[in-house]
Amino acid sequence: MDEKLNIMKERFGIRTTEEIRERMLNIESLLDAVVNRELNRILGEKLAIIDELNEQYRREWKKESEEQMQKRVEEQVQKRAEEERKKAKAESRLKFESFLEDLRNSGYSEEQIAELVKIYGSN
Repeated sequence: MDEKLNIMKERFGIRTTEEIRERMLNIESLLDAVVNRELNRILGEKLAIIDELNEQYRREWKKESEEQMQKRVEEQVQKRAEEERKKAKAESRLKFESFLEDLRNSGYSEEQIAELVKIYGSN
């Protein structure tokens, strides 16, 4: 984060106030928390899917090989993981848009804000 703050200061003359530093830390913490929460949830779902498919295997698919069942589990887990990644990305984008709106309200130009989007868009 310090590198990004230095770029903001050196390239755009944006003062690194404690409020901006705190907001950036909050955004980074929020993103980390969202990702960790979603990964833990996905792991729990994967285990539940495995249990569910094992039960289905016993009842309905006794002829199906373990490889086919594992492939089915992985496909379902990947599908759900992708859905969760999309949801987490949308949430983080809303937070970032809010941060940009705060910058606009603080008087930063659209050019400065566009450069910030370039800097943070690489994450």
